[in-house]
Amino acid sequence: MRWMTSLTAAAAAYLMTWLAAAVLLPGAAGAATLGALVVASGVGVATFRAFGQDSPGRVRTVAIGAAVGLVSGFLLGFIGPMVFDPAGAQGPMLGLFITGPLGMLAGAGIALLRGRLRRG
Repeated sequence: MRWMTSLTAAAAAYLMTWLAAAVLLPGAAGAATLGALVVASGVGVATFRAFGQDSPGRVRTVAIGAAVGLVSGFLLGFIGPMVFDPAGAQGPMLGLFITGPLGMLAGAGIALLRGRLRRG
């Protein structure tokens, strides 16, 4: 679970950073790729370390749950429509505006509920 979450977070960070850099700096594809790799590496390492702690606080637990839900929802909503309906014009917008935020709320809620059930 720790590795999968870290890789998912790194992949989403890479995609989002690369897209932003490619839009803002259209002539610098190499710089966009390098910058996205640096950001993705940092996000992956930070996520891996956060999951390795024995007993994170409630705020950290909810933040990690929200981040995992956001990344999962974003990737499903962003990539899914492109795979199932490549001709759809607004397919990736689903991940940006609907499944990403809903995934974040669901992840935070599940983490909060799980933390309360564990602590009694």
